[in-house]
Amino acid sequence: MTAILRLNPVFLDIETTGLDPIPTEKKTECEIVAIGVGYIEDDKLRVEVLSRDEYSEDDMIVKAIYKLTENDSNCIIGYNISFDIPFISARYLKHEYNSSLVTRLRQLYRVDLMYVVTRYLQPNNKHVKLKEIAEYLGLPYDSEISGRDIPKLYEESKFAEIRAHCQRDIETIFHLFLRLKDLCKHNIQRRYRIDLPIEFEGEMEGWNRVLSSVG
Repeated sequence: MTAILRLNPVFLDIETTGLDPIPTEKKTECEIVAIGVGYIEDDKLRVEVLSRDEYSEDDMIVKAIYKLTENDSNCIIGYNISFDIPFISARYLKHEYNSSLVTRLRQLYRVDLMYVVTRYLQPNNKHVKLKEIAEYLGLPYDSEISGRDIPKLYEESKFAEIRAHCQRDIETIFHLFLRLKDLCKHNIQRRYRIDLPIEFEGEMEGWNRVLSSVG
């Protein structure tokens, strides 16, 4: 019987006040204002968005990390998570924790959909924004708010809008993952040097129902 690597997809998106978690002479210190975690449960995409009106930054980070890492078979999927995960790690350590929990993020399989789009779909390896690839593929996306709007929304304490944007980004990431899932498998095999077929939990039976629930 052929061994199969079975992975459980979990989806990650963060909203920040800027690009630099660590201040320098030329850069001001930026913070996380919301973290979205999506997962499939009972044939539905469930999205939990944690935001700074309800949690301190460190509590929000800890809760999100525990959700992302609660299962050894979890595979973290996002768009530009090569930004998200280091940002989370830097802000976590800012709050005087040791590195054990954020190391756990690195021990799980993960797929950066931006990398998949860049390497598999772009002849010039040029990065495209999430909304650009979503529009190109006819996928739903947030056309009203972008990441550039988050600092101002945070200053104005418009957390409902921030949470709604984060949730819509998770939903877009989910749709994009389903469209590219076989390329994601190939990416995992190459990145982690795995010579096994890969299955994502639920893909054979319930994902059409999940899609219909997301819209």
